[in-house]
Amino acid sequence: MNKEIAKWIDQYGSIRWRVMQMIPESKLHPEFGESFLINCFAKQASHLKLLNAIKPHCLAMNYDKASDRIVKQLLKNL
Repeated sequence: MNKEIAKWIDQYGSIRWRVMQMIPESKLHPEFGESFLINCFAKQASHLKLLNAIKPHCLAMNYDKASDRIVKQLLKNL
């Protein structure tokens, strides 16, 4: 289990989630796809908490247009 999720459960007692959006790998950058997505989410949705224990790849300092579109669509659907 993800360490951040486990800490959240310990602190609040339970956690629930649902899938908001499925993102095919083909829509992401081939080398830094997940890292770019995490960076973009952290920048554009800083009021929300990502429960990921893994940090973005150290060479992925920024994000791309594809990640920008994905995060904007996700925030629109929230």
